[in-house]
Order: sequence, then C-alpha cells, then structure tokens
Amino acid sequence: MTKYILFSEHESYYRELGLENVADYDFVFDGARLYKNDFVSFNRYEAFVCAFYTLPHNVVITLKFNRLGKKTILCSDGLFDFANAIENVMVKKYDCVMYHPIIQDFFLCIGSREKDYFNSSNGRAKVCYYLPRRVLSSKEIMNIPTEPRVLITTANTAYFNNSEFIRLKNLLIDAIDVLICEEIKFSLRIFDTALYRAISDKFDVILHNDISKSFENTVCYYSSVITTPSSVAITAMFQQRSVALLVYRDTPMLFQTGWLFSSKDVIKDSLSGFLSFDETRMLIQSNFLKGYLSDHNISENIINIVENNSFVSRHEELLTKHINVSLANMLDSKFNLNVEWFIRRIYLKFRHSKWIKKFKLSIR
Repeated sequence: MTKYILFSEHESYYRELGLENVADYDFVFDGARLYKNDFVSFNRYEAFVCAFYTLPHNVVITLKFNRLGKKTILCSDGLFDFANAIENVMVKKYDCVMYHPIIQDFFLCIGSREKDYFNSSNGRAKVCYYLPRRVLSSKEIMNIPTEPRVLITTANTAYFNNSEFIRLKNLLIDAIDVLICEEIKFSLRIFDTALYRAISDKFDVILHNDISKSFENTVCYYSSVITTPSSVAITAMFQQRSVALLVYRDTPMLFQTGWLFSSKDVIKDSLSGFLSFDETRMLIQSNFLKGYLSDHNISENIINIVENNSFVSRHEELLTKHINVSLANMLDSKFNLNVEWFIRRIYLKFRHSKWIKKFKLSIR
C-alpha cells in the first residue's frame, strides 16, 4: 500500500537537497497551500515535512498533524549560523530566533555538533543530521595544484548590517594585502557586487573574481580556501584543501575548519602553515569534516523517521510562545497567507538569478 508524505515547499527545493523517490511512498509537494484544510484531511499522510522556519503556514499545519498524532519534521538546508539565526531580516521581521524553539517532532540539520547542540537545547525534539547533495555532489577527490593558489570567498549572505559589512570588507582587504605582499597567487569568488567593489577600490590592480562555474568546478584550481562560514567550506575540506574561516563577529560558531583568520597579524603568522598544509592542522580539519559526512541522505532520514514509531508530542511553554507569535504574525501580515506562499514559491524558482540577488542586497 502506498504511503503519503506531505512536503510544505516546492519539489525542486527538496530535490536540490538530495530527495529521491522511495518505493511504496508518494511525496506530495507545495503543502503550504493546504493550511486552511480541516485537520482530518491530513489523516492520509504519514508525516509533514517543512523547511521555512518563519512561515506561519508551517506552524498551522504542524499543529494539525500534532492533533492527529502524525509526525512532523523540520528540515534545515544549510549550515547553522548563530548570526544568521539572530540577525537575518526574516527572523527579525517575525520576532523570533531561528530554530529556537523547534515545535516539530524531528529536526534534520547539517553536522553532528549541530545535532548535539539542538538535542540539548530543544528538549524532546529528536535531531538527525544529513548532508545536502548540493554541498557534495561528487565523491571524487581532485588533485591539488602544485603551486599555492588561494581562493577567497564568502557566503551568499555574509553580513546583516553596515558594521558587519565594514569589518568583513576590512578583513578581506587585510587578507589580500598579505597575499600580495607574499606574492601568493589568489582569486576572489564574491557574488555580492557592493562587497566586491568596496574591496576592489582599495587596490590598483584588477582582482580576478572567479564566479563563472560552480564551487566544485572552481575549487580544483586552488590549493587553499579562505571563506566566511559557509557550506562551501565543507566542500573544500572534503577536497583536502586547507580552509580558513574569517572571524568578524562575536556570535558563537559551531562550524570549524583548520584555521581561523581574525586579523592581519593572525593571517601573517598563520600563512606559512596554511599554505603548506600543516600536518597537525589538517588532521584537526579532517576530524571536523567527519562530523558533516552523514551516512544517510535526506530521503533515508525521513523514511527512517516515518517508520520509527517512537516520538513525543510536546506542549511546553516555550513552544506555546513561539506558536502564538507565529499565529499573530499571520494575522498581522499585509499579505493573504496564500499570497505569501505563492511569493515564496516564485522566490525559490528564481532565487539564483542576478536580479533577485541585487534586490536582496538593496533591502539590507
């Protein structure tokens, strides 16, 4: 007999994460549009899967599945970052902190350290971890260039206010200064036009911006990577590159690599070992990487959850507060909820286009 699982968001979103068809299961997508349906209509589904933490639809449908005693699963699509969880414009808009709390029964996150954190911070919510396919689409290790060559890159959203922008810009300039002084070849990979221009204006030479290919097809030309906290660091570590994270915030960091670059002096002192793949640091980095290489993909995790009958319905004060805030946001929204769901679907379809990226930068 076919079993049905309801996914809140569009099919392409989950396919990018690595969702694959499973025998005897039928996946139904765009479930957010069904939020007005009577809770009994959801009885045909084994579970509800959602990804957009701040979307009120997902809270409404989660409550209806809870009422039926059906399992609910929240799925993260990227590395957890405390700065993003606190300062992102969407979480501020909805007056919440990302994944604090989690009202669903299960949470799929990226990384074993992140799993441990959320297991301890969200009480009875059961946490599993996986690695999205888009982070590591190939298991083939590419040769490392014989000559040192550094790629400097950032996350898609690398800052949330002007102070962070300035600190990041200055730290990137410091890193470039050191590489130029030491005559080390390097390229940038920065999609943020404002950030790239602010950096480029400080130098008399043209800074090559290597953005024409995917990260996996780009990193093969580089021996080392300097980046803000981003899932591309996982890809680079898997490819056995030396990886340094730029530190320009005071928020905690669960994600770690072999090196942390926080100032020009630190970069100067660390550069030799960074470029020569210091054995101890690379071993540490390899150990960090192991915490992100999950044995189970998103499909396997979801099916394991569905077929495992042990879960606890939760009605705690913290969860009630989050639910009340979400429902209040729903009532206060300028958009009809179905309109908001439609807008988010359009965004998912075109989020990688240049005009969407420009718009996101313009509203910071």
